[in-house]
Amino acid sequence: PTGAPQSPPPATVERHGSYGRVPKYLAERKAARQEEEELAREEAERLASCPPGTRLVTEEERATVLATIATREAELRKELNSMPFVTKTVSHANRKKLLEDRLEEIEQARAQYSKPRVYVALDS
Repeated sequence: PTGAPQSPPPATVERHGSYGRVPKYLAERKAARQEEEELAREEAERLASCPPGTRLVTEEERATVLATIATREAELRKELNSMPFVTKTVSHANRKKLLEDRLEEIEQARAQYSKPRVYVALDS
């Protein structure tokens, strides 16, 4: 042996029941931070997938527009069906043509908003 004094053997340390576990508040902070990062990543992907000068229409907006389109179409069809079958005057013919044109526009809008992803121009 060497002349250096020997240290006594280490005493056993009493440890509490949650020794070695991550505290609850730290786990919550970590989960919140990961959720924020995930949301930021999804938003970045959503913005990257949009063509310049457009934005993606949310599902709620899309459903609202489709409901509005259906309501307006029903109104126009009711008005068109209440017109006489044979148009004798120019004003009746013009009105019938106008209603048919509006119904065509509604069909185009329905086709566009029925797609799973709808992009609209950004509001300036």
